[in-house]
Amino acid sequence: MSRLDTTKDEDHQQFWMTRQMAALQLVDAVKDAKALQKNLGRFLRDERSLAHEH
Repeated sequence: MSRLDTTKDEDHQQFWMTRQMAALQLVDAVKDAKALQKNLGRFLRDERSLAHEH
């Protein structure tokens, strides 16, 4: 990840650290959603799946 040259002010460091953590959490959420979508698609395509009994 690229770095931004800013002042070494504690408030600025905390601000950017918080934003970076939020961005990383968002990336993880997108990855989890993709995995969930893949698994759900596999589950729904399987003829033996319990989803087809209802």
